Amino acid sequence: MKSVITGVFFTSFQSREYTLSEKINLWRGKNSSQYQKMWDEMMETDLTKIVQKLNIPVYFFEGIHDYTCNYTLTKEYFEKLQAQMKGFYTFTNSAHSPIFEESEKVKEILEKDVLAGATNLADKI
Repeated sequence: MKSVITGVFFTSFQSREYTLSEKINLWRGKNSSQYQKMWDEMMETDLTKIVQKLNIPVYFFEGIHDYTCNYTLTKEYFEKLQAQMKGFYTFTNSAHSPIFEESEKVKEILEKDVLAGATNLADKI
C-alpha cells in the first residue's frame, strides 16, 4: 500500500456492506475521535496484565511490516493469552492492513478457519 488515501480511504468507499452515510460517518468519527488524547493511556496499558484470558475464539491477523502494532510484541502477547481457541496469522506482504494488502489470504482464513471454528491455516507456534 503506497498511500492511506488510495489504500484505505478510497477502498473503504468501495465496500458494498455499508451505506454511503455509514462510510462517511466512519471517517467523520475517525477524524473527531481525539485519538491523540488516548495515546498516553494506551502506551501505559499492559494488556498482558489486564486481559490474560478470553472465553471466545481469538484470531490475530498481523502484518510482518506493521509499525503501528509491533509484530514481535503482538506475538508475545498472543503466546501468553489464554483462549478456548486461538490462531495467529502472519502476513508477510503486509503492514497494518492485511485485509487490504493481502485480501485473498484474509478471505481464505475467514472462510476456512474463522467460520469453521478452526485454526488449520494459523502459524505453527
